[in-house]
Amino acid sequence: MSSDRPLYCFSHVQKAAGTSVDVVMRRHFGIGHMVVNPAIGWTYKPRDLAADLRLNPLTRSISSHWLRPFVDFGVWNERMIWYTFLRDPIARVLSHYQYHVERMGVTKSLQNWILDEEQNWQTRFLAGAPDLDAAKRILTTRYAMVGLTERFDESFVMLRALLGIDNLCLWYGQPRNVAASRERRERIHREFETFRDLVLELNQLDIELYAFAVREVYPRQVAAFGGEQQLKSRTQEAKLEGRDRVASLREMSFLAYRRAFHLPVQHIRTGLARIRNEPDERY
Repeated sequence: MSSDRPLYCFSHVQKAAGTSVDVVMRRHFGIGHMVVNPAIGWTYKPRDLAADLRLNPLTRSISSHWLRPFVDFGVWNERMIWYTFLRDPIARVLSHYQYHVERMGVTKSLQNWILDEEQNWQTRFLAGAPDLDAAKRILTTRYAMVGLTERFDESFVMLRALLGIDNLCLWYGQPRNVAASRERRERIHREFETFRDLVLELNQLDIELYAFAVREVYPRQVAAFGGEQQLKSRTQEAKLEGRDRVASLREMSFLAYRRAFHLPVQHIRTGLARIRNEPDERY
């Protein structure tokens, strides 16, 4: 891959509409999109990126839960164009908990799960630590685009413009990775109401970070796009766009490559990392 071609980097915050974004990227780039993971641990590192680019020189776009913006990628930094979506912190926490219950077999109560694991997730995702100032700085300096789940359609229209992908098809179909049980969701919300103050206290950094994104970061992007009226108009036009007729073929190429080649190689890397006893650090 040419050393000066942009590499679009989606740092995928859990339960913030990122799966829908990822679907569009793999339909647009096909085999040139990779869902990447570290060989070991919780953070995608420069050595992981180097290995993936050697594996697939056609890569134009990468995404991952473990692609964190606080990491210095050295010689690749100038080529990497970063974007992400944030979500109202409390809604995200409740959705994340429901996902863990339904998909990962978590049996802890919501209260115990939050006390043990789920505090200020978006701040720590961005900064690698519960550091609000660092997270704000990263939002304003590293990201070309910060979307809001609560304004998903409009954010997606801006994504095409702010990332400079003019021919990106904005059709993304139905929401992906949605919680399965409405009854369970309602029960979780009732449980949350019994200790609302505790949840708010434990996620205060995320609440302040999200408020900063809504109050300062997002409006600057809207202004750069041409203002609210322009954004609303373009969003209505985008909803009338047809599907890219070859998008499904590109998605099939992505899935075939990932299943037949990328994932097996990833498993080998992980096995070698464990044999070398590399640290399995969280950040």
